[in-house]
Amino acid sequence: MAAPFWSFLIGLRAAVWLLKNSEMKLRLPQGLGMAAWLAAYAAAWRFDILKMYESYAALPSTPPPDCYIATAAARGHPRFVRAWTVQRVDGTSMQVNTQLQRLKCAELALLAIHPRLHKLLRKIYDTLGKPLARRIQNPFLADIAYLLLNPWEGLAGLILKRIIPELDSISKEIYIK
Repeated sequence: MAAPFWSFLIGLRAAVWLLKNSEMKLRLPQGLGMAAWLAAYAAAWRFDILKMYESYAALPSTPPPDCYIATAAARGHPRFVRAWTVQRVDGTSMQVNTQLQRLKCAELALLAIHPRLHKLLRKIYDTLGKPLARRIQNPFLADIAYLLLNPWEGLAGLILKRIIPELDSISKEIYIK
């Protein structure tokens, strides 16, 4: 599951060791080769994530199966969690905020980049997230959940913005106002 990542790290470690311990200095052609490889690697990730968003947009609009923690956190005090109401296809409404949008983007990106890791994390989250979300019944608990999810939202946004600079415009399309 993590083979591409570990292969990259092992190759990088070997390259650093060779540069330190060999008489050969890094010259322009070798540096350009390494830069081209890294650029192709980043471009492939970007392409995969953008294709995943296209695939997600083509899916039929159906409501989520159950409530999860980020959805429950969006039901906090609207001024605090900066939430708004959206209409689902089935006519019901739900509270949405930018945190929920960004975390959904991060989940979809993980699904595109590492499907097996996504499956494992999703299984864990399905086991823990549903019961926790059911316990978030009042706005004060939702506000606390919102605050506890803020570091994860920030980390996800930081990583994704490095790969996809237009992340904010893409994430806003997940749940439309």
